[in-house]
Amino acid sequence: MIHKNFKYFLLSIILLLSLNGNMFGQLLVDNFEYSGQLNTNGWDIHSGTTNFLSTTSGLTYSGYTGSGLGNAVLVQNLGGEDVNKGFTEQNVDGASIYLSTLVNINDAASTKSGDYFLNIGDRVSGTSFSLFSARVFAKITSDVVNFGISNTSTATYGTTSFAKNTTYLLIVKYTISAAGNDEVKLWVVPSGIPANEIAAGTPEVTNTATAGQNVIDAVAIRQGTNGSSVQVVLDGLRIGTAWADLFPATGSATLTATPSSLSGFEYIVGAGTSTSQSYSLTGSSLSPASGNITVTGSTNFEVSLNNSTFSGSVNIAYAGGALASTPVYVRLKLGLAAGTYNGELVVNSGGSTTANVTCNGAVIAGEPTNYPTSFSGVLGNPAYYYNNLSWVDAAGGVVPTGYLIKSSYVSFADIVTPVDGVAETNTLRIQNVAQGLQSAVFSGFGGSTYYYKIYPYTGSGVNIDYKTSGSVPQFSITNAPAPTLPLIETFNYTSGSNLTANGFVAHSSAGTNPIEVTASPLTYSGYLNSGLGNQFH
Repeated sequence: MIHKNFKYFLLSIILLLSLNGNMFGQLLVDNFEYSGQLNTNGWDIHSGTTNFLSTTSGLTYSGYTGSGLGNAVLVQNLGGEDVNKGFTEQNVDGASIYLSTLVNINDAASTKSGDYFLNIGDRVSGTSFSLFSARVFAKITSDVVNFGISNTSTATYGTTSFAKNTTYLLIVKYTISAAGNDEVKLWVVPSGIPANEIAAGTPEVTNTATAGQNVIDAVAIRQGTNGSSVQVVLDGLRIGTAWADLFPATGSATLTATPSSLSGFEYIVGAGTSTSQSYSLTGSSLSPASGNITVTGSTNFEVSLNNSTFSGSVNIAYAGGALASTPVYVRLKLGLAAGTYNGELVVNSGGSTTANVTCNGAVIAGEPTNYPTSFSGVLGNPAYYYNNLSWVDAAGGVVPTGYLIKSSYVSFADIVTPVDGVAETNTLRIQNVAQGLQSAVFSGFGGSTYYYKIYPYTGSGVNIDYKTSGSVPQFSITNAPAPTLPLIETFNYTSGSNLTANGFVAHSSAGTNPIEVTASPLTYSGYLNSGLGNQFH
C-alpha cells in the first residue's frame, strides 16, 4: 500500500469533518454540457501539451441519468494531453468510491494491445497527478473489445467480447484498504440500469492483487499511444460514495421554496428600494439531471443570488438531478409609485417543475403635504343627537388616501394625536373617511359640546403615515338640548312619513323596514293621550 505522510492524514481528517457532502453523496457529475477543450471547462492538465482533449457528440443509453445531455469527450490515441478534475477527498479505511460512465470504442483498428483511458487517484494539485487507482483499460483483438481494470499499469482483462461502435455502461467500485491491496471491480453493462450491486451480477473483472491509494480526490482522462491505446468516446461521468449516487432513484421532480410567501417589503417614494428578504430553494429528481433553475421576478419585484446584484431573473445551476439548498433574495424594484404590491409571484422553474413564492409589499407615499380646508359641522336631525361634518379634501403635493377624524366631549386637548404606523379603527368617537367623500356623521348627546380634529394620511396598517404637524383643522359644536321629562309623544306627524324623519334616531338596522306613521290613533278608555295624533307600525 502506498502511504501519505502524517500531515496529509491530519488534513484529510479535518476536511472530512468540515466539508458538507453533495446531495445523495455525489462527488462529481460531468455530462460535458459545453463545447471545446476540457482544459477550458473545469479540467486541469497534468500531462502533455498537444492533442487537447475536446468534446464530440454525446452518447445515449436508455435509463441512464446522463444520457443525451450535452456532449461527450473524444479520447484519442495519439498521445498528448491528459486532464483531471478534483472532488471531495475520500480517505476512510474500508470506504468505497463508485464511478460510472458511458463508453463507445470507435477505433477503426482491428487489433490494439490495450491501455488505460480513465482512472481515479490522489493528486497533489491540478497540474501534478501521478498517484493512480482503478485504471480502466480497453483492448481490441480481431475487432472484438475487452475491458480491464487495475490499480497499476498492468491490467486484468475480462473475457466477455464486446462490440466496437456500441455504447456500454461502465461501473467501477474501488475500496480503500489501509492494510494492503485495494479491491477494484468493473461491470460492463450492455443495457438497463442495475438497481444495486446484487442486481448487477458478477463483475466483468475483480482485481484484488494491486495496490491503489489511501486517498482518492480526483478523476483523470488519459490519451495513450496509437500502438496500444484504443480511441474511445466517453460521456456521463458520475462519481459517488454509494451505488445510489450513480443511479439516483427516479420520481416526481420536486422543487421547494421555503418559505413560500414573503411580506413586509416597503419603502417611501423616492427613498430607494426595499430591504431584501430571502427564501431557500431546493430540488430533487429534477429532469434533465443537470441544468438550470430559472428564478423570475414579477412586475414589481426583482431577484438576486448574492444579495448585491438584482435583476429580473437569475439562473441556478444544478447537477445530479438535485439542487442543494440555495438562498434567493427578493426586493421591491426602485422607482415604484405609491401603493400596495400584493400577491405577486416570483417563479422558480426548471427540472420539469416549478415553485412559486408570493410577495407582498407597499411603497409609501409619505406624509400628506396639506390639510383639508373648510372643516366644519352643523347640527343634524334631531339636532340634539347628530353632528354633520364636512370639509374640502386636501390637494397638491402628496395627496391623502384618507382622513382620520377624532372627537371629544371634553376639549381639543383631550384628543390624542395619532401615531405613524398605528392605524386606528372606527368607534363612536373615531372615523376613517376615504379621500373623495368629504363628509361624515357623528352622534352625541343633547346639550353637550363636541370637539373635532381631522388628520389626513397615506397608506394603511403598519404603513400608515399621518400629517400631524402645523395647525390641525378643528372645530367645536354644541348640540341642542335633549327632550325633557315628562316626554309626551302622540305621533302627530304626517301620515306615511317615517319616525326617523320626525326626530327619532335609528339605533339598529338603519334604513331597513323603517317605522311609518299611519292615520287613526289608537284609543284606550281613561288613558290621557287616547285618540290623539296618529299611530305607527
